[in-house]
Amino acid sequence: MTWHEFALGDLNIGDGKTVWKIEDVCNLIENYGISVFFGQEFGDRADVVAAVLEKHPSWRVVWHKSKNKYRDVPILFDSKVWKKTFWTELQIHIGYLGPQGAGGDNPGFKALNVVRLKHRKARRTVQFQNHHTIASAFSTHGPEGARRKAAYTRQIREFFAWVRKGKIVIGGGDWNAEKTNKIIKHLKPAHWIWVNTKATMRTNTIDLIGFTLSGKLKFVKAVLLETSGSKFNNDHRAVVVTFRIR
Repeated sequence: MTWHEFALGDLNIGDGKTVWKIEDVCNLIENYGISVFFGQEFGDRADVVAAVLEKHPSWRVVWHKSKNKYRDVPILFDSKVWKKTFWTELQIHIGYLGPQGAGGDNPGFKALNVVRLKHRKARRTVQFQNHHTIASAFSTHGPEGARRKAAYTRQIREFFAWVRKGKIVIGGGDWNAEKTNKIIKHLKPAHWIWVNTKATMRTNTIDLIGFTLSGKLKFVKAVLLETSGSKFNNDHRAVVVTFRIR
């Protein structure tokens, strides 16, 4: 069977008005041949999604647009490469966490975006999962710290509940913790493999990508990228991961 290569991009856009601009995201997709793209903090950056869809007519997006910066986690894909067979976006209850930690507007729930896409050439279905966990779960103390850890655990448990044996799954997003985090390590299935990415300049790697062990999917390489802007004030990097599928 023939192996077919594809690239996945992942980006928490952060303060996109001054850092990741529309042209940055469009160039990222074009320069790296990305056919699936995960976004976080896109609630107030629908202009970026609209620009990608306008510039690339074959692209589609799945998300429940809410205009809440910390909730929205769109998945975009090239319909020339992939055919959508299933989509759902789950609302995971977060509730009120308190005013101490980051993301103080506390959206009440966080989203887990799950889409199954069939690769047109390989005729193989991949389940893609994108989420954005709550921030400050491990730097906030007292009752609020306990609430944040409990909410974080609910998100991680729900994410991995969708990672079933025998299915090809690729998942990512902003995890607000490293892959060595105790909650992540405890809930991670044995058949889940992390993509190798090194620590970056100003933050440890929290923009994690992983996938299920399968003879039908191979990891090729991963790169971390900065914005093209001269001033860098976002603690996230774009992640581009290349896979082969058959």
